Amino acid sequence: MVIAVWGKNGSGRSTIASNLAVCLAGKGYLVALVGASKAYGSVQHYLGMEVPEEKSIKKALEAINEDDMVKSFVQHKRLKDLFVMSLSNTENCLRLKTVKEEEGKSLLINTKDKFNYYIIDCTESFGDTLTTLGCRYADRVVEVIRPSIQAAAFRAAHRELIDGLKLASKLIPVANNNKNLIDINELEQKLKLKFTGILPYSRSVERSEGTGEPVCLSGAVTRADREYIKEIRKIVVLLEAK
Repeated sequence: MVIAVWGKNGSGRSTIASNLAVCLAGKGYLVALVGASKAYGSVQHYLGMEVPEEKSIKKALEAINEDDMVKSFVQHKRLKDLFVMSLSNTENCLRLKTVKEEEGKSLLINTKDKFNYYIIDCTESFGDTLTTLGCRYADRVVEVIRPSIQAAAFRAAHRELIDGLKLASKLIPVANNNKNLIDINELEQKLKLKFTGILPYSRSVERSEGTGEPVCLSGAVTRADREYIKEIRKIVVLLEAK
């Protein structure tokens, strides 16, 4: 199953993607977590991992056969069923090139069936090749929305594009980092959607973005942590039911 995790920058998209990956791998599924960012190696830091230059996603995109593509996945040290593909930790942004659609398509088609769950940590922009392909080929799209006026404006600006890519039937809308600063019901009415999950603000989750250990791996400390993990597990159940 291909899962695209998409949303505005700062929504908590990568945090949710890494926690979903941890939960699924913890249940014995073979899981890939692919970082679509072409600015720098990002997603591995949420898991405390290092991607060496020889295993950069750049190498996989340039590879001709699937065996060489698969070699770019890096195994998590504790969760042996979790593998990450991303730009390397030492990537130089001045040397990065635009991903061609045929390169991204070849990578996705040749590697997705090697795993039970293939999670793509998308960027916010559909101008990004891997993000567009990821959402197009995804079985489910977890849309991460941090409740705010800016998030509502971002969603409204992308409504026509979401319809054009026929994503509506695949969406799992999630309200993340809810601090009760905006009424959720009013936001749902404004966005014309119903949130599948509402994840609370948690200091532990925020702190985990700097420690490299997702809260679903380190475990709950506070009530907010427990509620956050509960909501992540609800999303996992939905994914398993597909």
